[in-house]
Amino acid sequence: RVMDSISADLSAGLSITLTDERYGSVGHKDSNWQQLIQAGFDPKEAHALPVLQAGLDLAATTRRYRDLLAKAFAAADQAIGQFGIGEDGHIAGILPGSPAAADSQLAAGYQSDLFTRLTMTFPAFEQLHAAYAFAFGAGKATALERLKNEQLPPAEQPAQILRQVPETHIYNDQIGV
Repeated sequence: RVMDSISADLSAGLSITLTDERYGSVGHKDSNWQQLIQAGFDPKEAHALPVLQAGLDLAATTRRYRDLLAKAFAAADQAIGQFGIGEDGHIAGILPGSPAAADSQLAAGYQSDLFTRLTMTFPAFEQLHAAYAFAFGAGKATALERLKNEQLPPAEQPAQILRQVPETHIYNDQIGV
């Protein structure tokens, strides 16, 4: 909906990529990029930067994603991220205690219980000027309360990294701010 309100001329100044993706072939059913496209997302004239590329294994895709993020951050006057917060306090594809929570590069790729994940990491969050996070549903209440009331290491509750982003907005239906 946000892109619908941006003119094609203004969209030309944007670069758009994912904060996390599920590894697999381009267009696979669990791909976050594919789901965006199927939902009607139109990048207009923006520089669209999908994470997946045909013919690349996980290691090569992870290197490519790191490079995409590095170039996008270097070219940006402002870097803005949009995220969901999971019931376990994860953000992007950074699950608590996962290899991504300890990675010092801009992006990580790893196997989780459900998906092979590609995600931006905490060093990438440090490049953001603003973050918009969304957490809806009763299952998110505990994670939100912990984020609001406790200062935990991000490796334990990855959403804690939002405290380090200069401007953060959290939208939810469970707790007041």
